[in-house]
Amino acid sequence: MSGGPEDAGLESFPLDAERLDGYFAGEATPAEVEAVRAWVGGRAERQAILTALRMAAREGAPEARRVDVDAAWGAARRRLDLRRGLRRAPRRVAAGVMRLAAAIVVAVGVGVLWRTLQHRETASGGRTFAAASAERTAITLEDGTGVMLAPGSRIRVATDYGHGTRDVYLDGQAYFQVTHDPRHPFAVHAANALIRDIGTRFGVRAYPEDRRVRVVVTDGVVALADSASTRGGMAPRLAAGAVGEIDRAGAVGVTTGVDTVPYLSWTAGRLAFRDTPLREALPELGRWYNLDFRVAGPVPDSIALSATFGTEPVAHALAALGVALNMRVVQVGRAVTLTPILRTR
Repeated sequence: MSGGPEDAGLESFPLDAERLDGYFAGEATPAEVEAVRAWVGGRAERQAILTALRMAAREGAPEARRVDVDAAWGAARRRLDLRRGLRRAPRRVAAGVMRLAAAIVVAVGVGVLWRTLQHRETASGGRTFAAASAERTAITLEDGTGVMLAPGSRIRVATDYGHGTRDVYLDGQAYFQVTHDPRHPFAVHAANALIRDIGTRFGVRAYPEDRRVRVVVTDGVVALADSASTRGGMAPRLAAGAVGEIDRAGAVGVTTGVDTVPYLSWTAGRLAFRDTPLREALPELGRWYNLDFRVAGPVPDSIALSATFGTEPVAHALAALGVALNMRVVQVGRAVTLTPILRTR
């Protein structure tokens, strides 16, 4: 039976207050991480509760922006009915949830969580937002621009954002829904790439291990260039349905008429691979599930992965991965070892 307050609330939460603090501090054991993941089970209700608890643990920090406070909390409470669960929660945590829950926006029914996010000032200036492994994070900047961060990604917003220009600096992967303002140009700096918005929605990928920065445009137009060589008019422009890539030498390639859905499926809670070389897929899976993958022996370039992963339990995902690759998959804590299965005649 599911759907009641006991089912959606905190009665069955696997960690007490002390261990919960360690979980949010990144000090949880693999068993505790797996217990929390199993409790969430891909359900929007429980993900919302976990996020509320996370924000309660960060109480007292400045917040990026408060959005539609009354409507958001009202919708969340009607859907989640947290009252009975919060009565049984540790007093310090429950009080923090109630004080901070008004800063949470839950997209009810689609399973995507939008929330205001704690930020911190960095030594280089500006605010930094981050998504941990196995977590997507969506933020709204002060001009209304929406940013969804993929697992293991972070973005720094310049101190003078909105004063003349709107510059952000990406390490990882993000999807942008830009509020267009020609008087205040919006630009994403990612590795050696400079992506300038010309009224659009687009995704950018630039993890440290990537050989190229990739830009996927779903609406409008962007300009893509090597940040070290040009900032202006000769930069190639990418329209909706285009994928642009720039390598570390500054060479730009553009493909048009592309199905952009597989590139951006992560924004909807799915991780899709289509003939992706295994050496490229494993780091992505590691960020998605907060695991460390390795292959026993060398990884031939001929091994590719075609599969889609979502919010299923880790054990199910690893089993599917083994079938897709014809490999034996063994997990010990966060370490996952893949071993090719030798075929016998």
